[in-house]
Amino acid sequence: LFPGLMDPIKEFSEPGFIHQLARREKISSYTWEPLPPQVMEYLFALPFSKEQLALRVKLGAYFSNRRFGKPADPEGFVTDYLSDTHRWPGLENTLATVADIDVAWKRYFPDGPDWREVSDESDLPGFLKEISSNAARDQHFARVIIDLVNKSEHVFAVAGSSHAVKL
Repeated sequence: LFPGLMDPIKEFSEPGFIHQLARREKISSYTWEPLPPQVMEYLFALPFSKEQLALRVKLGAYFSNRRFGKPADPEGFVTDYLSDTHRWPGLENTLATVADIDVAWKRYFPDGPDWREVSDESDLPGFLKEISSNAARDQHFARVIIDLVNKSEHVFAVAGSSHAVKL
């Protein structure tokens, strides 16, 4: 976080607020988000091709945001996300354009639905429902907590309800 250059709450929502409070009280804070290489290491160990993984991770933000309504420009939304290649090391050149995504999507889901109509509010189609980076995030979250407790640190953990229930 860069106080003075950004508003951590506007930029990161609840996590930004927690980090801001911790900084003000001079308390250490940690993210439960693993680094992108850690997430990709987890995903590459799954029994899916690079192309299948790329469909899931490169459309993941779209699927999540779709539950709040379809963007006016789905292709533009995904194109903006595709330009942020540091998120998925090892998949940078796999499905690099919306046209690439369209071709792969039609190959895996010839009877539909179109990816532009898919939301993660319900099950994703086919193999996509089996690919989730949440397990990597949950494992990282648990490791951070366990490491801190083993160091006799006092831990206050904040997570969304679905993650807290699983952990």
